[in-house]
Amino acid sequence: MVREKRQRTLAKITSAVQSNFGSEYRIEVFGSTQYGVDGQTSDLDLVVIVSLPLGHRVISTSQDVSGPG
Repeated sequence: MVREKRQRTLAKITSAVQSNFGSEYRIEVFGSTQYGVDGQTSDLDLVVIVSLPLGHRVISTSQDVSGPG
């Protein structure tokens, strides 16, 4: 059940990012979810990967978007 919810969440986030910023952006999971050891209380670690031609500068930012608690 947890895995299916995470896959649906990943699909929604990927769709939203690509709709707003383009298909050169993709979302991937890392951490416990990628290794299959995540549980009901595990967070969902995501990274945005941008495929840009050489010569473009990418600015990296990080933001905690966790909910209450």
